[in-house]
Amino acid sequence: MKKTILFITLISICNLFSQSLDTSFGTNGYVNFNHIPLNSYDLIRDVELQSDGKFLFLTNEFLARYDAYDNLDTSFSTCGMKEISGAKVMKLLNNGKIIVFSITGKTIFKFNNDGSIDTTFGTNGKVSLPITNTIIVNQIEETLDNKIVLGGGMNTGTKTDFLLIKLTTNGNLDVTFDTDGIAKYSIGTIQDIGSALAIQSDNKIILTGKTKISSTNDDFATIRVTNSGALDMSFGINGIKLTEFSSNSNDYPTSISIDNLGKIYVAGTTKSGSSTTRLAIVKYNIDGSNDNNFNTTGKLLGQDYYAVHNSFSSQTINNSWQFSSNSKVEIKSTPTALFVSTSGYPEGYRIWKISLTNLSSVTQTLEVGQEYYNNFLILSNNYLYIGGYSKPSTGDSNPYIAKLKYDTNLQFLSLSTLNIKQSDEKGNYLIPTNNNIYIKSKNSNINTNYNRYKVFKTSNTGVIDDSFTEQQTMNNRFTFYIDNNDKLYSYDISVNQNKIYRYDLNGTIDTSFGNLGVLDVTGILNGSITFINAIKVDGNNNIYIACDYDNSIDNSSIGIIKLNYQGQLDANFGVNGVAFYKFNSVTSNDYEYPGDLIIDDQGNVTVYGFTGNTNKTLMYKINNQGSLISSFGTNGKKIIDNIKFTNVKRTNSNNYFLGDNRIMKINDQGNEELTFGVNGTLTVNSLDNFNDYLIKACDGIYVAGSKDNQFAIAKYTLNGELDSSFGTNGVFINISSFCSSEIDNISFTQNNAITALGNYWNGIGNKLTLFRLLNVTNNPVLPPSANTDQSFELGSILANLSVTGTNLQWYSNSTGGTPLPLSTVLVDGATYYVSQTVNGCESSRIAITVTQNLSNEDFAINTIDIYPNPTTSILNFKSAVQVEKIAIYNMLGQLVQQEKVNASEGTINIEKLVQGTYLVKVNDIDKGYTIIKN
Repeated sequence: MKKTILFITLISICNLFSQSLDTSFGTNGYVNFNHIPLNSYDLIRDVELQSDGKFLFLTNEFLARYDAYDNLDTSFSTCGMKEISGAKVMKLLNNGKIIVFSITGKTIFKFNNDGSIDTTFGTNGKVSLPITNTIIVNQIEETLDNKIVLGGGMNTGTKTDFLLIKLTTNGNLDVTFDTDGIAKYSIGTIQDIGSALAIQSDNKIILTGKTKISSTNDDFATIRVTNSGALDMSFGINGIKLTEFSSNSNDYPTSISIDNLGKIYVAGTTKSGSSTTRLAIVKYNIDGSNDNNFNTTGKLLGQDYYAVHNSFSSQTINNSWQFSSNSKVEIKSTPTALFVSTSGYPEGYRIWKISLTNLSSVTQTLEVGQEYYNNFLILSNNYLYIGGYSKPSTGDSNPYIAKLKYDTNLQFLSLSTLNIKQSDEKGNYLIPTNNNIYIKSKNSNINTNYNRYKVFKTSNTGVIDDSFTEQQTMNNRFTFYIDNNDKLYSYDISVNQNKIYRYDLNGTIDTSFGNLGVLDVTGILNGSITFINAIKVDGNNNIYIACDYDNSIDNSSIGIIKLNYQGQLDANFGVNGVAFYKFNSVTSNDYEYPGDLIIDDQGNVTVYGFTGNTNKTLMYKINNQGSLISSFGTNGKKIIDNIKFTNVKRTNSNNYFLGDNRIMKINDQGNEELTFGVNGTLTVNSLDNFNDYLIKACDGIYVAGSKDNQFAIAKYTLNGELDSSFGTNGVFINISSFCSSEIDNISFTQNNAITALGNYWNGIGNKLTLFRLLNVTNNPVLPPSANTDQSFELGSILANLSVTGTNLQWYSNSTGGTPLPLSTVLVDGATYYVSQTVNGCESSRIAITVTQNLSNEDFAINTIDIYPNPTTSILNFKSAVQVEKIAIYNMLGQLVQQEKVNASEGTINIEKLVQGTYLVKVNDIDKGYTIIKN
C-alpha cells in the first residue's frame, strides 16, 4: 500500500519587496551638495522660433524652451529643458515636433512639442545611424513631403565627402534615396564638408559647403540632388557648382537661402593668405549659374563692395571687420532684401541689409572685452533675431547665450542674455566602505577651471564629513580607486605631469607611497609615459597602472606599469617595469590609448584601450612578468570593431565591458559569451541614458542612468534579459521634485541596497546628490521543482527521488550544513532539502519528505513496535507475537549486531554501534525497521 502523495506545483518566485528610497539616509533619502556655483557654460548649437513666439535653444548639453519673456517654459519637458549629451543641430518640423542630432552614438531624437519623446519615431523616439565612419551633421531640413534630411560630411578613410541622409517621418532610412537613405558625394580630391542645406519647392535638395582644392585653397561647393539622391545634372556642371572668390583663398560657406523666385544665395567668409577674413556672398540662378544682376558678377566681397557699386550711397562692408573664427555667417532672403548676420571681435554682433540700391549694417556690442560667436538669424513677422553665444576674451570658459532683436529697418529693439547652465557639479566616482562614502567630483569651488576635481567624504548615513583632510585638486576626471588595504588613490594629470596620490581613509597622505605619498610617473622610460588612465592593486599588493606609452616613433601604444606597494618599479616586469604593445589596427602610426585594466584570480592582467581615429576597442592579456598570454584572443591580443569601451567589471571568470549603449561579456580566453544578450552583447534600450553598471554574482546586472529625465536603474539577469521582478517591468524610476536628474555612479553599500551618485537640475545648473535604494537584490535562480511528498522502496537512495533541476545539491537541513552524497539511503519519514545551481549560482532549497512503501511482509510486523527512534543506546521492542531473533544491519548490508530474545517484549543495548542509520530485521523477515543511532 502507498500513502497518499501531495502534489505541489512550484511557480515563479516574485520579488516580494518593492524598491524604495532609504529615508534614513541624508534628508528624506537624499544628500545634496551645495557648493559655490560656477559661471554659465552654454555653447549654443542651434535656435528655432515656434509659431507661438517661444524659442528653442540647443546647446551642446540641453534642449531648452523659453517663452517670449525669456523665462524657461515649464510646460516643456521638465523645468523647461531636456538634457541631451553631444547635441549638435536641431530642426523644428512643420507639425511642431523637434528633431535633434547628437554625435553621441550618431543618434537622431524626435520630441513632441511638450518635450516628451515621440515613440512613433525609430525605437522609442530615437534612431542610431548604422554608420561606422566618422560623420559631421551641420544642418537638418524637412522636405515638403515631411521627410527629414541631414547634411554634412563623412570620413571615408582617405578623405571627407559631402553627406546627405534622408529619413521617413517615422525614422526609417528612406530606401528610395540612393537605395539606403545615405548618400555621399566626392567633389575634390582632398576634403569636402557640407555645411548648410536648403530644400527647393520641388523637393530637390541643395547642399553647400567647402571643397579643398589645395593646402592653401578652399572653394565654395554647392550641389543639387534629386529625390532619388542622384546629382541633378541640370545644376552647375554635372550637379556641382564651384565658386572661388580669389586665387588661393580659403572660402567657407556657412548658410544658404532660396528666394521666392528660386534664386539661391550662399553666404560665408573668404580669406587669402594673411589678409583679413571677409564676408563672401554669391547668388546663383536656378540652374546654378551666377546671377550677374547681383553685383555684376553674382559675387559680393566685403572689401570691394563699395568700390564696385559706388551707386550704393550707404556705408561699405568695413575691411577692418574681424570675423570670429567659430562664428557662422547666416543669410535670409526676402523679396526686397537680403539679411546677413555675423559677429566679430571686438566689434560684437552685426546685421547687414542688402538691397538693390544700398547696403547698411549695424553693430551691437554686449560688453567691452567680449568674444562673440554668431549662430542664428531668424526672420519672423517683420522682426529679426540674431545671436549665438558670447564669452570673456580673456579665457575659454563661461560662455552664455545672446539673443538680439531688430526690426527690418535694422532698428535695435532688445537684447537678452540667457544662462541655461549656470553650474556644473557632476559626480565622477563613488567608493563605499563599511562606514563611509568617498566621492570624486567636479570641484565647483574653483572658478578658474571648470574641469577641476576634488575628493570628499560622507558618512554611511549621508552626513558630510568636513574634517576630511584631502585638499588636492585634480585635472583628471576619469578614475578614483580604493584598494583592498583601504588606501585611496587619485590622479592629477596635466601638462608634463602625471601624479598619483595615495591617502588613508581619513584623508591624510600615505607617506609610505612614492615620494611622501606622491608618485610622479612622468619621467619613467625617458618621459615616454604621457598620461595614466587607471590603477588596480592585485592580491599580492602589486600595483598596475594603465598608461599611454609614446616613444615619438610610431605614436602612442597601450602600456602597463607594475610597481610594488611602495611605488617602486618592478624591474622583472616588461622593460624596466613597463610593458607596452602596439596593435597597428589601422596604420602603423595610429594613436592607441589606454582605457582600463582588470586582474584575474591568477594574477594575469587584461588591458584594454582604443584607437584614436577609428571606432575600435583593443585588448591584450599579459602574465605578471608582462608577457602576452597566447591563449587569449589571437596571440594575446583582441580587436573589437565598432565600439569603444569605457568601463569594465569582472565576476565569475567573465569580464563585462561597457561602451556606447552596450555591454559585452567576454571570457578569460577573449571570446564573446554568445549566450549573453544577443551573441554576447546586451543592448541597453530600457533607459534613455546610462553611465554605470554593477555585476552582482548570483543576482544580476544593474544599469544606472536616466529615464524620462529622472534617476533610473534597470536590472538584467546574468544572461542579459530584462528582469521584470525589479522595479516596474525591470526599471526603477525615482520620480522626484528635481527638474532633471541622472545617475553617474552606483555601488552596493549594504545588504539589499544601492547607493547612487548623480546630478540633478535645479533650474539654473547641475547639482550633485546621493540617494540610497532599498530592497534591491533578488536571487534570480529559482529552486528546483518537485513533489514535496514522495514514496520510496526499501534501499532507495537520494538519486532515486524525482526532482527537476540543474546541478542538484542535497542537504539534511533547510539552511547551512554539508551536502549529502547522492548515494545516501532514504530513511522512512525523513525530510531532505534540495537546491539547484545555475551559472555558478545556487538557489534556495525546497523540502521533500519521503515515506517507505509497504509490502505484504510489512503487515507481518505491523504489530511490532520498536522505540525510541532515534536512540543513543537502548532499543525497546514490543510485539503481539513471539519475537525469536533481532538482527541489525548497516546501510552497506553488513550484519553488525544480532540478538536471540525469544520474548514478545524486551530491550537491546546498541550503545557500541557508531552513529548512523541502521536496518532492524525481526524473525528473518526481509522487510524491517529503519532506525537512527545518535
